[in-house]
Amino acid sequence: MPPGRRLFGLENPTWSDHAHHRGERHRLNVSHRLHVSHRRVWRVGHAPLGLMAPPAPSYLRGYGLWLASTQPLGPAPQTKQPHPAPTDEVVHLDHRPAPPRPEIALGADRGIVKMAEGHYLELDRANRRATCVGPTVDPADIVHPYFSIIAQAFNRWHGHEAFHAGAAIINDRAIIIVGAREAGKSALLAAFAAAGGAVLADDLVVTDGYTGFAGPRSVDLRHPVPGLNAALRPVRSAGRLRMTVGPAPDRVPLGGWIFLAWGDNLNLQRLRPDELLTKLTTGQRALRKMPSNPVLLLNLA
Repeated sequence: MPPGRRLFGLENPTWSDHAHHRGERHRLNVSHRLHVSHRRVWRVGHAPLGLMAPPAPSYLRGYGLWLASTQPLGPAPQTKQPHPAPTDEVVHLDHRPAPPRPEIALGADRGIVKMAEGHYLELDRANRRATCVGPTVDPADIVHPYFSIIAQAFNRWHGHEAFHAGAAIINDRAIIIVGAREAGKSALLAAFAAAGGAVLADDLVVTDGYTGFAGPRSVDLRHPVPGLNAALRPVRSAGRLRMTVGPAPDRVPLGGWIFLAWGDNLNLQRLRPDELLTKLTTGQRALRKMPSNPVLLLNLA
């Protein structure tokens, strides 16, 4: 490093300590002697310091998490709280066009998930960071399926359970709707929302054993629903039709489970607790290879 002015023993300072603390690289044009204390920077003299303001982050809220990024994340959260509180769990989303490392199964603190169209998603528990690797991702795809994958990993790391399911709010309780692919979960939720009902989540339900967390405010359909009077827009390379739904509480107490299956007749059968537990542990539970809290599963049954 060529000789130059010194600041705390560093020659030719280029990046401010405050900028490093915020995780942003903001150029600092040092034309005067600086005094630095407690991560604050003061200028001695009259020339402007030249510190650029950081870009305002975008936020997406759902599944008990906040997703934060300097890139657009789709529609703003439909909530009275537009920004995360200091105690909220925030996962930072980055993008890197460089080729990814090989796919790595989700472990105790990290993993690399292969997505569609040559994209990869790197997940880092310790740094609370998710990185999209590959071409730029459409913001509509961030809402789903990327946020869903991120939420599965971080919630399972936090000891919550996640299910490939949807949930409706009935009598102030979350009714979780479970079923195999194309069992009609999203179609049922879309019809319920069009009729004035409240949808808690579509495609992924996260629970702490007592409450269900709200997902992004949309329902994705594979096919149009006959008689559905709602605006739909194509997303995910035109592979889905997205319907916007109304706001919902951040979390709702659990009220019950419905397991959908096609049949010749319409009927409803009550499950015994042991039958429900078997379905919960062997059915549509997300990331089943990751360890679970048996007490939480017993409480769900």
